[in-house]
Amino acid sequence: MTLSFIRAYQLRERMTQKDRLNAEFLYYNNVTGELDKTYFVLLRLLELFFRDVFVHINLAYTLLRLGQLKRAADDSHMHPIRGGLNYNMELRWDGVPSLADALRMLKEQAERTPAPQWVRVIGGWTEFQFAEGRMPTLDEINAVAPDTRLRDAFV
Repeated sequence: MTLSFIRAYQLRERMTQKDRLNAEFLYYNNVTGELDKTYFVLLRLLELFFRDVFVHINLAYTLLRLGQLKRAADDSHMHPIRGGLNYNMELRWDGVPSLADALRMLKEQAERTPAPQWVRVIGGWTEFQFAEGRMPTLDEINAVAPDTRLRDAFV
């Protein structure tokens, strides 16, 4: 098995981003034992693939191995039941660079969300991430999703 991890690591530049990061995780975790590198690869995976439950599990396990029990409990916190039930009705704005992009995403999500369900904007986002430096107005929200209720988890 170790030889497979080594070979995958050697060929990682030919892989998709997610597969490359997974190959790096397996290599650092199982071959070299470099937990600090394992941790940083998992953080990158978490940033890019937040809904991947295995990233959360591996991050918690790595933090436990690093002796950080409290962080393991905090950083691996997730809601798989809620996520599974509401996945198609959720929208994440964390990392979206502009209000125009965020409102376009909201419009697309509202069109996909069946009535009478709410669109849920979840995750950590702030008005300071947007190029405009402000939150969307109620008029802007109503213009793109006039017939859809919205639950916004502003952080």
